Amino acid sequence: MSQTIVTDRIKNLVAKHDSSLNFLGSLLVGSHARAKHNWYSDLDLLFVARETPEKHNRYRLLYDHELLVSLSVCSMSEMEEIFDDPCQIVQKLQGLRNAQILRDRDDHILERLREQALNFKWTDDLKRKANKEAIYLLRGNAEEVHKALGGLEEKNKHSMLQGAWGICLAMPQVLALHFGVLAEGDSSLVEQVIAKAGRTSLWSHYYSLATGEVASCRQSLSPLVTQSIYSVLLYRETVTMLKDSIESSFNDKEFFDVVNAKIDEVPDVKAAEMSE
Repeated sequence: MSQTIVTDRIKNLVAKHDSSLNFLGSLLVGSHARAKHNWYSDLDLLFVARETPEKHNRYRLLYDHELLVSLSVCSMSEMEEIFDDPCQIVQKLQGLRNAQILRDRDDHILERLREQALNFKWTDDLKRKANKEAIYLLRGNAEEVHKALGGLEEKNKHSMLQGAWGICLAMPQVLALHFGVLAEGDSSLVEQVIAKAGRTSLWSHYYSLATGEVASCRQSLSPLVTQSIYSVLLYRETVTMLKDSIESSFNDKEFFDVVNAKIDEVPDVKAAEMSE
């Protein structure tokens, strides 16, 4: 993996905000650590504290001239918790693998943490936890399905927008947990999930239509209506992909059968599916 050269500018920023009395060390994370940044990328600096920081001391944005700088603070115990939480594993573990250590203690505590990330493997227990989290997130987004369907029925733009966007944001997270994807970055996760689901899969097709990346052939409908229709089909396809895990629990199966039935009863949704 290519890495950004730690310039004097980065060193000066770290020296300005890093306190050896309060912090165990500091890391360069995000797109700059991977040398994948562009003109608009923020410079992500992560400081590891001895104790859990107060709420308003955890995150701050500032400009160093034209450069947007992101300052995050977390405790060592929070860093260690990443390895036991499937959601954090998906979101943060690859970032820790890619991180550049800017300052470490003499006992190399951050280097050991990074080595743990590099040696990470999904265990059967963590896979079960990840699928459980995926189904939990999927169930929670049934509310967004109802918003989208209600918006379609009432021609309520706000409800359609809220439902469609909520589903499009959440479904890649669901599949990332299901597949055990380790996010390279916030903007990379969807592409990683599409690669796992299959670029020509029905899920990827619905995602492209639901996000407006690909225009629908149904030109009689507004883009927002189209996105709402395909977002609920995206939800249902995600349910289908998690079918085996869902069917192992009667309560989950019963719940998703009802959601799918509600999706199927909407004429515009059925017409869209018939045209595929």
